[in-house]
Amino acid sequence: MRQLRDAPQDFLEAAHILYLAPADAADTKLPSGSVDYHFSYTVFEHIPIEALRSLLREATRILAYGGV
Repeated sequence: MRQLRDAPQDFLEAAHILYLAPADAADTKLPSGSVDYHFSYTVFEHIPIEALRSLLREATRILAYGGV
């Protein structure tokens, strides 16, 4: 486990996490229903309301049925 902690890219690969940056969260180009889990931590308050609406529409579009 120490190896993964010290090598973030290896951890992401082992956890099957696709890290996209920089990216437009309102236009991810990901297939509909292709994301099982997504979250945001202390970010929304910094996003203008219109941009936030677009971002949340996209988040809903890409979230898989039963996703969180």
